[in-house]
Amino acid sequence: MEYVKGHGNNHARLVIVGESPSLGETAAFQSTKNWRTFYELLRTAGINPQDVWFTYVCKHFVPPSPRSGKKIPFLVRAKNAGIDMDEQVSNLAIEIKSLEPNCVLALSNTALWATTGKSGIADYRGSILPGMGGKVVATYDPRGLNIWENSEFIGYWNRQVIPFDMARAYKQ
Repeated sequence: MEYVKGHGNNHARLVIVGESPSLGETAAFQSTKNWRTFYELLRTAGINPQDVWFTYVCKHFVPPSPRSGKKIPFLVRAKNAGIDMDEQVSNLAIEIKSLEPNCVLALSNTALWATTGKSGIADYRGSILPGMGGKVVATYDPRGLNIWENSEFIGYWNRQVIPFDMARAYKQ
């Protein structure tokens, strides 16, 4: 299982935390379609991708839920893949503390849970919350804009909501 470490600006005011890397993703190669959309959303929010630090709650690929049938929660899928999520969250806390950002942008319900202990992305997205020793703003996982099955949200309006939340985190 390949380990995908965080990367970006070591002096970033904003740390962006995703759920886990996509299949085949490494620090040197990000999935073109997902990252193109992500960088577009950052630019829409007025954020230069070179000004932030990117990392994941889980630094290993976690298989997605099946496209049909009941959605399997991330923590269950990670456990089934042999990943110790307590260790992953502990390592994330150390990573964020070492960077001393002004704010953390949590992309997904899993990132919200890992950084704040809260769950329910629809209830907390856009809110400024305490977590990981500072401020956290959560939003939907932008990968949901490209992959409609098993997404955290439904509706194209999120293409506007996500950059709004990103800009809010950046202003912190």
